[in-house]
Amino acid sequence: MRIAFLILTIISFLCKEGIAQYTINGNASRDNCHCYTLTPNAPTMKGSVWNNNRIDLAQSFDFTFQVFLGCTDANGADGIAFVLQPISTSVGGTGAGMGYGGISPGVAVTLDTYQNSSPDNDPFYDHIAIQLNGDVNHSSANTITPITRVSSTSDNVEDCQNHLLRIVWNATTKNMGVFFDGVARVNATRDFVATVFGGNSLVYWGFTGATGALYNTQKFCTTLTPYFHFSPTQKKCVNEPITFIDSTSSFSNALKRYWNFGDGSPIDSVNVNPVHIYSSPGTYNVVYKVVSPDGCEELFPQSVIIGNSPIVDFSITDSCSSNTINFIDHSSVANTDTLFSWYWDFDNAGITSTLQNSSTAYVTGGIKNIKFVVTTKMGCRSDTLRRPINIHERPVNNFDFTDSVCIGSPTIFHDQSTVSVGSVNYWQWTYSDSSFPATIKNPTHVFLNPGPHQVTLVTTSTGLSSCMATPITKTVYVADKPRIEMHFSDTCKFLPVHFTANETSTSIGIDEWHWNFGDNTLDEGTPITHIYTNNGQYVVSLYAISSEGCPSDVITDPINVFGTDALAGLDTIIAPNQPLYLQAVGGINYQWWPSYGLSATNISNPVATVSSDITYYLKASTLEGCESFDTISIKIYKGPDIYIPSAFTPNHDGLNDVLKPFNVGLKRFDYFKIFNRYGDVVFSTNSNREGWNGKRNEKEQPTGTYVWIVSGLDYSGKTITKKGTVILLR
Repeated sequence: MRIAFLILTIISFLCKEGIAQYTINGNASRDNCHCYTLTPNAPTMKGSVWNNNRIDLAQSFDFTFQVFLGCTDANGADGIAFVLQPISTSVGGTGAGMGYGGISPGVAVTLDTYQNSSPDNDPFYDHIAIQLNGDVNHSSANTITPITRVSSTSDNVEDCQNHLLRIVWNATTKNMGVFFDGVARVNATRDFVATVFGGNSLVYWGFTGATGALYNTQKFCTTLTPYFHFSPTQKKCVNEPITFIDSTSSFSNALKRYWNFGDGSPIDSVNVNPVHIYSSPGTYNVVYKVVSPDGCEELFPQSVIIGNSPIVDFSITDSCSSNTINFIDHSSVANTDTLFSWYWDFDNAGITSTLQNSSTAYVTGGIKNIKFVVTTKMGCRSDTLRRPINIHERPVNNFDFTDSVCIGSPTIFHDQSTVSVGSVNYWQWTYSDSSFPATIKNPTHVFLNPGPHQVTLVTTSTGLSSCMATPITKTVYVADKPRIEMHFSDTCKFLPVHFTANETSTSIGIDEWHWNFGDNTLDEGTPITHIYTNNGQYVVSLYAISSEGCPSDVITDPINVFGTDALAGLDTIIAPNQPLYLQAVGGINYQWWPSYGLSATNISNPVATVSSDITYYLKASTLEGCESFDTISIKIYKGPDIYIPSAFTPNHDGLNDVLKPFNVGLKRFDYFKIFNRYGDVVFSTNSNREGWNGKRNEKEQPTGTYVWIVSGLDYSGKTITKKGTVILLR
């Protein structure tokens, strides 16, 4: 049921402040917070009781009430009605109108207990209907349900008994359903807001009743009986979650719930079925208070006893089959509670025990799933401790090992011992060449001498001598490793080196040769050649694999690789007959040709004096005879002079982006400066390798004409200074 919670909050406030939650009209009276008498047992009475807070028919509701329709059948009258209407003071006429007659607009569920054949066309039995606008005539269009008995089991409800009347409104489907004593009786689908209340969805709800010449005591109650209970399997022990299950009876959903668990913890006003944990054992007075939507509240106190949960534990004294195994209880319980009962299930052909400490013997081995439960005097049962124990039998010993064992290499042993039930958990390996046994399942061992060796294994499935298996011994043959040597000579780079190898002090036979030449290259075989492409010393390593599959030790030896890297210098530009000092590097001995213009041809730094373009060739060599070659081209320009382009385009396209001087025949470069039209220096350098990229302080300069000045000293000692303009284009 959904009702406006603001209204319900106001109801709760009003109840606490002592303000009436209902308007009582006519002959109606209040019996207690929950119950009201609509008519006393007297003639010509009429009364109504209205809840002071409107409900919104745009929201669904689900109300359940107790109704009392009197104790007199044949001479009793006239009935009551559950009514929805917009005026809380309304009360209709006496007699057949049931206090509802004449209340318009209105929607009522009428419980008519007298046959008024005329004008209401009532049947002889007590009947129920949904009727509109204060009209109780069953032949009228305002009666929107068929004539139906109030009770599904009896014609008479004036039986001096309380009955349950449930009314359900579904705001989505616009359906009103009515139940009497849990059985559906009538229902109607009608948009009451639009067709009865003129679009106003806010209405008062209440009950009306009336008597005429015949009469009955007629009452209704809004049910509120707080109660809680526990699940049948709920354990109420310390430090365990305890679920309090609400089983309150209320005419509608409870407005508020307050749980006081009696242990000083905060009041729980949130949860319907709270879960609470007590941290200490004892008796706690739990008080459950419930507030109903009409502002009434009731308390339900109940004592709850909380006991200690024992901690269950045990140990065993043996784990071998056919032995007597003692089970020792180590369970405990805190505070003053004590252990009271024990239950053992040994997983041994149905054998159980209720002794604190017990024993049994297993005929067969394997995993036995022990179940152990203890209970305290206060009835707190421990969790069932389910603990597997392994009952062991003697294993059958066996193992294997890697074939073709080589001396110095680890031999891996694999346990293959078996046991019919359970598993091996202890191993002892004895080696004929060592006094130190291994005690792991799959050990490794390095034999230091070639030849046959004895290995013995003994196992158990418990680690105890009582379950020890018969030892097993096997022979491991250890093969020797080959001894080798290699041969080669120092060399020049780019020349093939001849490498050879052979077996020395052993005669096992070699199947594989594995070379590492020290320059990140590998190769196999013997003899073999290799070419080095760089000068230096390299460490050559080699190992071999014998015909028995055993690797030799890795042997190493350095090789020296000699060579030259002839470099004649960078191509250059000079003025005619300007002396050019050449400088060769990359070798020890040098030879230049052609000899034209050179001061010498067999030194590293001759002087060249030429008047036309020429290319010189250089050969560099070492004492070992390793040679390399290079060239230098000399281009002759008119000079000495400094050339500056007349325009450049610094647009970052990689073409003509930088403006710099072009020097011919200079012995020294002094400076290069550029000025804008205001005479400001935008660029300056004393290096002929630097140029202007069109920026000043990293900011691009505008398109236009700029002035430059450049200066240097030529090879004859004369200063050259030039000035001009350049156009910057973008």
